[in-house]
Amino acid sequence: MTTSKIKFPKKLGKVSDMLYKNKLAIAEANKVVATLKIDKTVIEAHIISTFPKEDIDGVIGELSKIEIKTRDCYSVSDEDAFHKYIQKNKAWDLLQKRLGDTAIKLRLEDGKKLPFIKTFEKKVISCTKR
Repeated sequence: MTTSKIKFPKKLGKVSDMLYKNKLAIAEANKVVATLKIDKTVIEAHIISTFPKEDIDGVIGELSKIEIKTRDCYSVSDEDAFHKYIQKNKAWDLLQKRLGDTAIKLRLEDGKKLPFIKTFEKKVISCTKR
């Protein structure tokens, strides 16, 4: 992680403007990144569809070399059986430890008790255009 040597103005209003300008710059950079990611996906799709037609499994350019490799990916086909397996075999490592914040919030708003959930406040900054 890079550290920044920002000089902060004395007035918090000016710091607010700094944050807002930073947010705008990040949004612009994210647009560029999003476009690059789309381009990458289109290029990869072209390569994957072209290789079999050319009957090749790799190619070398001036800057890079490409090979199409395969790897196994997994998805759950039967949710009930999956959860039963996890419980029966104590296979909790098959799950990622991340809470569904929206689902929890909706249940709490509906008055449901979730004694195993700890609620805490996190300070967030809202920075919007005036």
